[in-house]
Amino acid sequence: IRLMPTYHPAYLLRTPSAKKEVWEDMKKVMAELER
Repeated sequence: IRLMPTYHPAYLLRTPSAKKEVWEDMKKVMAELER
């Protein structure tokens, strides 16, 4: 099983600057799912 650790949504609400990093993680996950 492959995993992609990322931040909890509540953390993103408190720390908006982390959203870009999470978006990059999500793009990697989406690319992996398309394989």
